[in-house]
Amino acid sequence: MLKMVALFRFKPGLGRDEGMRYYETRHVPLICELLPGFFLDYRRNYAEPDAMFFPDHIDGAPPAAPAFDVITELWFESRAKFDEMGARMADPALGARVAEDEAQFLDRTSMVMFLVDERRTPIDDLTAGRKRPPA
Repeated sequence: MLKMVALFRFKPGLGRDEGMRYYETRHVPLICELLPGFFLDYRRNYAEPDAMFFPDHIDGAPPAAPAFDVITELWFESRAKFDEMGARMADPALGARVAEDEAQFLDRTSMVMFLVDERRTPIDDLTAGRKRPPA
């Protein structure tokens, strides 16, 4: 499995609720229409600007809002499926439709997208406590 993460900001002057509503009701359906069957999962994680977390063990953590409004996660069954999606996005007509829609609610100059190597901790380790390996 392969995962892509995207960090997006809403376009200047667009409120958080309006940006979220557009993304969920207009952009997600468009992506599902244009790219059916490419994703195993498609999630949007909206940053809560008034719910910043500053743990005590981090000295001098600046109380700054995140540099993005939403973290989007897309899962693909394989690198081949990801590459196939990329080839489809290279179609000028399809790419133009996506870009035109993104311009309605996103600051396209600040978009960041990258592949990640995701690691998960088993639930048993989280609930029972995991011993640290010897140093």
